[in-house]
Parts: sequence; C-alpha cells; structure tokens
Amino acid sequence: MISGKARIWFVALGVAAVSTFSFLVVWNKLNRVSKMQKFIARDQNAEILGLKSVLASFKRGSSGTIESAVPLPTRLARVSCAQKLGIVQHVRTVQLDSEFPKYNPSIIENEEGGYHLFFRHDEPKDIWKTVPFYSYIGYADLDENFLPKKVIDKLDTGSQYSEDPRVVKVGKDLFLSWNDQLNAKVYCRTIHSGKWDPKSYKFDYITNLDQHINLVEKNWVPFERWEKNTPHLSFVYAVLPHKILDVPHPEKNEVSHLISKDNAALSKLTWNRQWGKIGGGTTARLVDGEYISFFHSSFREADGLIWYVMGAYTFEAAPPYRITSMSPCPIVFPGIYGSEFLNTADPSKRILYPAGVALETKEGKTLLHVSCGENDSAIKIVTIDYQTLRKSMVPL
Repeated sequence: MISGKARIWFVALGVAAVSTFSFLVVWNKLNRVSKMQKFIARDQNAEILGLKSVLASFKRGSSGTIESAVPLPTRLARVSCAQKLGIVQHVRTVQLDSEFPKYNPSIIENEEGGYHLFFRHDEPKDIWKTVPFYSYIGYADLDENFLPKKVIDKLDTGSQYSEDPRVVKVGKDLFLSWNDQLNAKVYCRTIHSGKWDPKSYKFDYITNLDQHINLVEKNWVPFERWEKNTPHLSFVYAVLPHKILDVPHPEKNEVSHLISKDNAALSKLTWNRQWGKIGGGTTARLVDGEYISFFHSSFREADGLIWYVMGAYTFEAAPPYRITSMSPCPIVFPGIYGSEFLNTADPSKRILYPAGVALETKEGKTLLHVSCGENDSAIKIVTIDYQTLRKSMVPL
C-alpha cells in the first residue's frame, strides 16, 4: 500500500512534470513565433512609437515647409520640403520577405539589368532580449522597379558581426566594404573589403584594412579613383578635413594616405553645426565631372530623441579632391522616419542612413537612387533629380 504522503509526492511530481512539459511546448511555440512572425522591440514603448510612425502624415504649409504628426523637431520641421522643391522625385520602400528586417542598404546598377542591393540585418542572441545580437550582411537582386528577384540573407564574410555594407564598382570589378568586429580583448572594429563575384554570389577574397587609427572604424566612403588610366579602390576617410585613402592592391592591407602639396585643409563647411558632425554615407559617384556622395549627421533634442539626417556634397574628380559644394540643410521629404521600429531598433532614435547610390538617365535627366536605412528597420530608395539638387547646393 502507498501511504498518503507518498501519493501526494507522486501527484506533485506528476504536476511538475506536466508543468515542465507544458512550459517547454509554450517556449518552443514562442521561439518559433518570435523568429518567424514577430520582431522584438527594445522597450515597451516601441510598438506605440512604431504605430505612430506608420500613421504619421505630413502637411505642406504655404512656404513649402513640413509639419509632421511624428512630430519632427522644430528645427527640422522648418526645413523646406525637398519634394516640394523638386529635388526628391519618388520614395519607395523595398520589401524583402525574410525572417528579420533589413536596413542600411547599398545599391548599384546591375549590368544585366536592375540593381544589386546589399544590406544589413541583426539577429538577437537571446529571443527574450534585443542585445547582444549578431549582425550579418545579405544581398538582393532587384529588377528595374526595385522588386526582389533573389534574396540571400547571409553572405559569407567570415564573421557574425558584419555591419553597414557599401558597394562600389572599380574598373570591371565589384567591391563591397563593411565594418567588422575584431577578435580582440578590447572592443574594436575595422573596415573590411571584399571582391564580389555576382555570378557565384561569393567573395573572391576579403581584406582587413586595419590601419590602427581608431579603435572603431566606420563609414569609410568608397569610390573609384582613376590614376594614369588605371582604376583604384579608394575611400573618403573624413569630410573635414577631406582625407582620401587609396588601396592600390585590394587583396592586401596596403593603404596610402593621399596628401597634396600646399593644399590647405578645408576649415569650414556650409553644414550648420545644429545638424551635428558629418559622418560618412553613400558610395561617391562620378557625375558631370565631379563626385557626389550623400552623408549623414545626427543631433539630440531636449527630450532625448536623436535624429539622423541626410545631406549631399560634391568634390573634385582629380587631386587634391577638394570639396566643391554642399547641401545647406537636411534633405527632408514626406514619409521620412515613417518605418515601424522592429527587431533590435532603438525607439529613441529617428534614423535616415544613406549608404548607396545608383544612377539612371531618364528623359534627359540624371536620377540618383539613394538607398537608405530607416529607423534600423527598413529599406527606402529616395529618387533624387541630380540637376535640381545640384542647383540647391552651396559652392565652397
């Protein structure tokens, strides 16, 4: 006979076993739902903030300024609408049906038609937390209407911490650059560059361009530089002063710092300090005899929100590569910052992050398709009329 106490213990153990099994079943379901259907927001307000962003609408005043239901901070709301001025022609959101949201994209024309698009996405290490997380670089083959034909979530960069790709064509070759975390005791990141094979969707080789300048290197702007009829992979390291780096042999970590004799460093820009310090942005493209690139900067409001904005600048196509013009203020348009906050995105930041430019000639006009990451959650293509933009920029 089993005593009363023994029965109680057996019952308790049975209940515990059932509870444990039920918990595992529920956890499994939550895990699948989390990975397949849901994206983890950073804090409890993320969902509300995302909804507000999606529902945000813009009104144009008589002066062409924008008022936003987001709302935009006063200094930004006073900026003339780039769409009203004819600078921004169209804004598209690229939808990539995949597990985690893609952002910070870099775009370039595909010789076979359409566009190459490289992007970043993050995967939380723990389904219950947004940090820490892994970061990967992926690829999408887009048609001429920016619709995906093929999507690869993860390229083999040899790392789980690759961020913010930028693609550039040098001669007949495509190169991708990104920042990556080093396997070191101290947290540091360096720029990596890889020669990309569009046929195999793989890298022929990857080079770590570690220069031991800063512990964390980000936002180098790649461009194709010509010297003695030979194309070179080069980078804009900084805008102020305008510092150019040359990589004569991309398969090696050999970087030359180009310095022109008697070239005074630019001491002042037309970019007002209220918009923050200029950081790197899109690949620089050669248009009408000079390079153009779109940069980002950021500023913090009194309420703690950080706003990332976009501007443009041009520089000479030959040494000493002096800056020739710059946007007087941020490029603002209807729908900006409208993407919902997803996955690892931080709702305390409103982000527009330009990383690539594709060129198109249409009806005698030069169009710049600027690929941007928005709120670390989405991909937008902002189509800009080059001639109208160039007229709005201030000569330096």
